[in-house]
Amino acid sequence: MTAHAPTQRRFLNTRHPICPYCDYDLVATVADNRRICPECGESFEPGDLRYQPIPGDFTPAVAFRRTLAAMLVRAFKSLLVFLPAMGALLLAATLGKYVLLLAVLFVTPFIGVWIGRIFARNLEEVVGYSGIILFITTCASLSVTIITGDFVACMLAPQVAWPLFNVVTVCALVISNAYTIHHLWRDMF
Repeated sequence: MTAHAPTQRRFLNTRHPICPYCDYDLVATVADNRRICPECGESFEPGDLRYQPIPGDFTPAVAFRRTLAAMLVRAFKSLLVFLPAMGALLLAATLGKYVLLLAVLFVTPFIGVWIGRIFARNLEEVVGYSGIILFITTCASLSVTIITGDFVACMLAPQVAWPLFNVVTVCALVISNAYTIHHLWRDMF
């Protein structure tokens, strides 16, 4: 028995066959082993039948909406971590080179791991599926979020801090994607 057997049984028990020509409910016709629609009179084969959807079914549209909502919420949370961390680096830059170096060494891994956690944690449970599409979507969303955070930080900061922010952004991208890839890959297989 496969992991999807209860779902398949639920599908067969709850969906009524529909005529491919007139959308008439053929549950009684199929149960009597007849192959002519009583509504339109057209003959059909069992392979031609469609099945009525049930509200709440997991469809590609539902998967898309859930994934989009999850990514937007996670992107917002990530920006709430990223922008204050960049502000801390800007403050450290005013205190001297050595303080800045220490701040970069401690803040960059923090940003990367924390944002990776935000994106990867409980993602499969929230969106309701797992697979390579979710894997790619998450990494792309994560990268766009960090690059957006870098762009916003650069717009708010003096031009002198831009190279620092870009270095931190690249490091945070690598660390957060590595964390997310590890977490999602481990859960996928």
